[in-house]
Amino acid sequence: MNRGAAEYKKILVVFVVLVVLLIGTLVLRMQKQNELNLRLTNGNGSSSQGIVPSIPPRGTYKIVLDKSETYVGETVTATIIFDAPGFTLSGTDAIIQFDESILNAESPITTSDFFITYPRKIIDNEKGIIKITGFQTKETVAVTTPVTLASIQFRSIKAGNTEISFDFVVNSTSHTTLVEKGTAKNIVDAIENAKVSIQ
Repeated sequence: MNRGAAEYKKILVVFVVLVVLLIGTLVLRMQKQNELNLRLTNGNGSSSQGIVPSIPPRGTYKIVLDKSETYVGETVTATIIFDAPGFTLSGTDAIIQFDESILNAESPITTSDFFITYPRKIIDNEKGIIKITGFQTKETVAVTTPVTLASIQFRSIKAGNTEISFDFVVNSTSHTTLVEKGTAKNIVDAIENAKVSIQ
């Protein structure tokens, strides 16, 4: 009788241990899934503070203004900068949005020499959108430091607070992209927009 009770206790202990291990495994799996969902959800975000993914981003784009406050009739220069440490690129599309009732983008768009060809440099002040496409780098080497893609001057036409932002969806190839050479994948994971106040 005692021996049977001892065997029963051993079986019960083993069962409890297995249940605890199973619960622990399920909790860890749920946490990993939540982190992945958070990263994918952040791809549609749009904030001047930028998107903060759960892991270091592969590629980033940001807008840097020469000033955050200005007056009606004055200009603000926006510098478009990207970074993709360790990645070799074949091209890029930067699609930038702005409030056309407050700002007007002025020609020409000044592009850097990182890409050899810029087949598209479009300003549409009626729709409040700018599209810049660059192809073929001067050297087939990985990016090591942040790169200036272009600079754009905006003239303020009305007082107010506004944002210059990227049209961006994570992993999409029809929005803002940094295209990895060899895979044609969009590696932009994070963006940083810019706010300006006009008096």
